[in-house]
Amino acid sequence: MSELWGILVLIVVMAHVVHLVDTGRWKFFSPLNAFYAGMIVYFTLGYSSQCDWLRQRYGAETVNMVGMLAVTAALCVMIGYGSRGAERTARALKPLPEFDNRRVMIAGFAWIVIGHICQAYVISRSGGFRAFFSTFKPDSQASGSASVLITLTTTFIYLMTHGAFLAVIATGLLKIRTAARTMAVGYAAFHGIYLFYTGSRSRTMDFAAAILIAFYFSSRKNPPARVLIAAAAAILVAVPIQRAYRHQFKDFSLNLGKVSVPEMIQNIRDSYWLPEDEPSYGSETAVACAVVRNVPSKVPYNYGRMTGEFVTRSVPRALWSGKIYPAGVAWDRIYRRLGGHGYVNKAGLMSGPAPSFVGYWYYWGGWIAVVLGGLASGFLFKVLDSYTSAQADNSGAAFMARIFCYAGFTHATHPFDFIHMLLPMLPVFVLTGYLCMARGRDPAAPPEAVRQ
Repeated sequence: MSELWGILVLIVVMAHVVHLVDTGRWKFFSPLNAFYAGMIVYFTLGYSSQCDWLRQRYGAETVNMVGMLAVTAALCVMIGYGSRGAERTARALKPLPEFDNRRVMIAGFAWIVIGHICQAYVISRSGGFRAFFSTFKPDSQASGSASVLITLTTTFIYLMTHGAFLAVIATGLLKIRTAARTMAVGYAAFHGIYLFYTGSRSRTMDFAAAILIAFYFSSRKNPPARVLIAAAAAILVAVPIQRAYRHQFKDFSLNLGKVSVPEMIQNIRDSYWLPEDEPSYGSETAVACAVVRNVPSKVPYNYGRMTGEFVTRSVPRALWSGKIYPAGVAWDRIYRRLGGHGYVNKAGLMSGPAPSFVGYWYYWGGWIAVVLGGLASGFLFKVLDSYTSAQADNSGAAFMARIFCYAGFTHATHPFDFIHMLLPMLPVFVLTGYLCMARGRDPAAPPEAVRQ
């Protein structure tokens, strides 16, 4: 019975997507797609393949409840997305200011250059070029000065990623076929290969979606089916390879020469369907089960108090000796009952895998919170879709769509966690936007004709 809930999640998601395609309302850049992808990963593939040991660990009643919650969440997101009020809200919002695409192009190349200059400094601090790339993995666990260098490197990678996107979208809107366009597209290809080499699955998927948005957003059309199929196939193969072999990616080589094709195929299959004899108590699905099993019987509902960390996290511990961690304390109570994978962070709190959409909202306030969270999330996705698509010829709207597209997946993993990722770059975005604004133009007025 438990496995059927995972299949029902897939049916609900696919039915909604087919309906949107059939009615001409499906948008590739919508965060809804990434959110649904996350729900399939966690509550169709992960949930269904792990049902046996989840039942042994948490009991059949808990596992069934998690499945019902996942189906309920998907249905509520679908209902919220179909709300007419979302479209009215989007129309009521003030349009973004117009941006000078030549300035945007220059800003994109500037971000790329600055990112590489800053990373060159990090490389020099790491012992040189060859030493850096012999061990470099941005997502690896590290402490002390190594942790600082990894954090800096991750920030600069984001800067170069955003720069590549701006360069491609701006040269496309300017409709130029000069060296600038060639440089933008060429660097985007190089950066995609570099991201694959770093082993970061999330950044690789994010950048793939970003480049498709850069090429197709302003045309107000979705990428052709053949492009979407090719991109999806590439991601479905590349991401498991990164997961299984990224520890071998060093010395400017993937070092896959000794890996047999059957072994690689087996690792790709296992990454989407975990073997029953290899349970992972650190999975997002297991966290959701731990939440449902322990809340509210052993751990009280949080009622949203964990959101206080949006304010406290940005304050350095050096300036606040008694710094509090509302979300950290809340999830510490769950992770200590999870068992399996986890680690104690510098604040002395247990950290672990993400709680998933179901675990997060259930911890807030049970079934009611899951329903309201699903409705609100679907409503928000539709507002973002309608708002950005109405300004498709605006590079600022394209950048906004690019930011929130992949945020849908992180929302399925840990709702609103993308805000923490966005905050460090926010000052850069605001300053760049101000410098790139087209002067003396009414934001509500139609854009001027593009120069050929």
